[in-house]
Amino acid sequence: MSERQAQVYRLVEELVTRRTGVDIAGHLAGRVQGHVDEQVRRLGLEGPDDYLGRLESGDEGSLPLLDDLLASVLVHETFFYRFQSQLVALEASIIPELVGSGTRNVRIWSAGCSQGPEPYTLAMLAARSTAGTDIGFNVLATDMCGAFLGEAKKGIYRPDKLGELPADLRSRYLCPGGEGTFEVRGGLRERVRFKRHNLLDPPPERNMHVVSCRNVLMYLGRDGRRRAIENLVSALSDDGFLLVGHSESLRDVPDLLGVDRRFALGIYRRGGAASPPAPVGPRRAPQEPPPPVRAEPPATERPGKTGTAHAVSLIRLEGEYDADLRPEKLASLKESLGEAIDKGGDVVLEADGATLLDMSTAKLVARAARLVESEGRRLTVRTGKESVLRWAARHGLQVESGPSTKEVRQA
Repeated sequence: MSERQAQVYRLVEELVTRRTGVDIAGHLAGRVQGHVDEQVRRLGLEGPDDYLGRLESGDEGSLPLLDDLLASVLVHETFFYRFQSQLVALEASIIPELVGSGTRNVRIWSAGCSQGPEPYTLAMLAARSTAGTDIGFNVLATDMCGAFLGEAKKGIYRPDKLGELPADLRSRYLCPGGEGTFEVRGGLRERVRFKRHNLLDPPPERNMHVVSCRNVLMYLGRDGRRRAIENLVSALSDDGFLLVGHSESLRDVPDLLGVDRRFALGIYRRGGAASPPAPVGPRRAPQEPPPPVRAEPPATERPGKTGTAHAVSLIRLEGEYDADLRPEKLASLKESLGEAIDKGGDVVLEADGATLLDMSTAKLVARAARLVESEGRRLTVRTGKESVLRWAARHGLQVESGPSTKEVRQA
């Protein structure tokens, strides 16, 4: 690769970040080059410079190029009934609470809807929650990628996209399609409106009771993230709810929203948490609440990148970390990571006590690691446990060898 080609790939990444807020270089490094080279061949262009020129032109021909680029490089894992604990809270408490407050039409916005499973899931829950009443609902679904929206409007999905969609919802709102696919029934599909929208732009509509933007903010750079959150919050009604991914946090914008601690992980409220509620979570047998995971006070000192000493905050991971089955564990870990980051210094996760670590936990830790590393510090996972080592390696987390949990406690 020539120096100029490498420069062009970087310029393409920077262009995508300017227009969409997505931090391609920080989160999706290496994907742009392959796409650009493939497009140069497919379109018969003279080279990467020619592709960059067309993308930068801003004319009608540049939009399909940007669409293809986004569809190719973005992580668009999506399926029905994702993040079960949030959905249970939405149907069992949030929508009934909105209805009880006098709302006659529940307005929901699915921001960053990808190919559509999320807005259709939200529509299913709203339909079931308001069945037999005169309460209406509508769902606005938006994405910045036109190719994704085209797929979403069709409402046709392979079986692997159904996720853990309950059987009653599947039979009520889906019907068999061709070649083993499933199709969203027309009555429900008519309740979901699709629009193209960039989260960096003002919201397409306002006075939304629920805004769901899950696993989108994590790909935005710091400035784009702040701008996107401000836009999402401005779309909420005075006491509306914002749902984000289990591995995402709004701790850097505490002035905008309050955590609603009644509910599952990742649910915020414009008016702050309301008073007392009955706890809502996945439908399973009640369990004793786990002891909270807390960041230990600074335990030692370690030289930083600049040669200065960094205090080290220890966080012990114990038991199961599963976003759907144990959302309270991730909530506690998120809080502890936030406290440790605010203290400054390096962060060490002592993980020999963990018996299960899922992908959502890895994403949460990876995001914290990026925040810590951006300030010249380190976040590492300390373990000698083979299963934890595999988990950390699979998700690109830094590992350091160290004493077992028992030894740490005795130190």
